[in-house]
Amino acid sequence: MNDKKGLSRRTVLKTFGMATVATMGYGCTAIAKQGGAKPVKASRSTYKVYSSGRIGSMKLKNRFIKAATATESTNSKGRFMPEGLDIYRKWSKGGVGLIETGHMTIAPIDYNAMTHHLYQIWDDRHIPFLKELTDTVHSADPECKIVAFLNHLGNHPVLAHGQGIAASAQPWPGQKKAPKALRYSEIQDITKTFVNAAMRAKKAGFDGVTLQGGHKFLLHSFLSPQTNKRKDKYGGSLENRVRIIREIVVKIKKRVGSDFPVLIKVNSYDSGTGGNNIENFPQLAGEIAKTGVDAIELSGGVPSVPDVDDPTEQSYHAAYAKKIDVDVPVILTGGNKDIDIMERLFGSGKIDFFAMARPLIRQPDLPNLWRVNNSAPECTCISCNECLRHHVFEGNPFLSCLEE
Repeated sequence: MNDKKGLSRRTVLKTFGMATVATMGYGCTAIAKQGGAKPVKASRSTYKVYSSGRIGSMKLKNRFIKAATATESTNSKGRFMPEGLDIYRKWSKGGVGLIETGHMTIAPIDYNAMTHHLYQIWDDRHIPFLKELTDTVHSADPECKIVAFLNHLGNHPVLAHGQGIAASAQPWPGQKKAPKALRYSEIQDITKTFVNAAMRAKKAGFDGVTLQGGHKFLLHSFLSPQTNKRKDKYGGSLENRVRIIREIVVKIKKRVGSDFPVLIKVNSYDSGTGGNNIENFPQLAGEIAKTGVDAIELSGGVPSVPDVDDPTEQSYHAAYAKKIDVDVPVILTGGNKDIDIMERLFGSGKIDFFAMARPLIRQPDLPNLWRVNNSAPECTCISCNECLRHHVFEGNPFLSCLEE
């Protein structure tokens, strides 16, 4: 994409540090372009980020994770299109140890209210389609793992019309329409829905599941004091706000098996005031760790920060990770683009894994390129968020990195 003077957006951003694309509460996926490697000089195989790691019973070959991103690679019935399977195949071959899928809805949704489809896991009829995905990943690289990213939209701003649901009838900051507050019995039903989805994920061949507990989706509305105004046992104290997570995790482990990893993605801070922040997040993370989850992935109120080429601006949730002290693995997502920065952060002992989305949208084989090339092939993603705009705002069915 070129600007009015004929300069590419890449040149403009590199030169002037401009970023004009607004971000939303979740990312995107793409049919990616592959970047070429520089001439091989030496191997980075001794870097500690290439050491094996473990999340629960799941052994990972390295510390790189393809972060969950909203995707459109299925039809309205939930069947994966060849183009969708192909990008997962590239990620698997590209060197990551684990792939988190795009948003996978645990409940039926009205697609007339959205610009794109989500993966579906709310019915047993989706299991054969999902198995196509896990078979694709495991066939491309038997050592690469894949987890299903379980989500309920709740009252997310992506809903164009209709009333959402949430912990309380409290909209997110800046959101005008109030959601419907869930009744106690409805919370029990949603808990069962998450458990049923996890069972389907295991039957479909997934190596585990991740719960979406951030980015203004349903579970986040319970965890954040911005939106949880309940007076019963699901609101008020920190323990009560985390209760729904504890019940979901315990029931998944009981039904699906204690050896089936359950991860969770959470906001380390919330946009606006009165929410989670760097001061109270350590307590939240500690309470979540006690629920039985096998790993905690840190994101934040602005998960897709644009224009983070400056090394000082990369890995922008690291400060929050350094504040917490939990006995489960910590996954850092957000602005991870430089392998040497990640290697230093890993050496701090506070961060166990690094999740990336946009860099792997552009270069699916980036972990492999880094490993074999000691001259550090550049991560050519400029974090312009054009892939997000193209998918979410314009509703294009398949995304690509739009920059030359």
